[in-house]
Amino acid sequence: MVAKLVQFCLQISALSFIAVSDSVLSNGVKNLRVVVSTSEKYIPLLFNWLLYYKKIFPDSSSLYIICLDEVVENQLPNYGLNCSHVHYLPPRSSIHTLTILWQIRSNAILQLLRNDFDILMSDSDAIWISNPLPTIFSLVNAADIISSRAQFPEDIARKAGATLCMGFIYIRANKGTTALW
Repeated sequence: MVAKLVQFCLQISALSFIAVSDSVLSNGVKNLRVVVSTSEKYIPLLFNWLLYYKKIFPDSSSLYIICLDEVVENQLPNYGLNCSHVHYLPPRSSIHTLTILWQIRSNAILQLLRNDFDILMSDSDAIWISNPLPTIFSLVNAADIISSRAQFPEDIARKAGATLCMGFIYIRANKGTTALW
């Protein structure tokens, strides 16, 4: 069933591509990588997310997929996609699964920042209904990190008034952000 859903999504997405103009991409952002991670359970979400992603980025050269299990690593090539980073999560019963997931994501972010890539990280359930790049580019000269707001961890949110939601975040590659990571 997943294979049929994926094939259907890919056929639809082929009809609805729009290109990102060179002027948009040259607006202060270098070597952008759009980072998304997925495991077998979330493959249908990933392909739904890709429908919207491909409207903005017709080719997948900026896509950086973190594969969290062997099933994803083996299935993506069937759809013309590859894992950019592979790190298997422990079984879901592990109490530290979420902590390990964030360590994996943080390590991937640091690797990209060290190689001078700007990062737009998105959860696969954060669907881009419209192109987020113009808004990001309008703010990029004023901030190195642009994020949706969160309230977790609660103790930090109480002290700071909010926290960064890593489900949708832009990070500009520079010495400051690399040192932060």
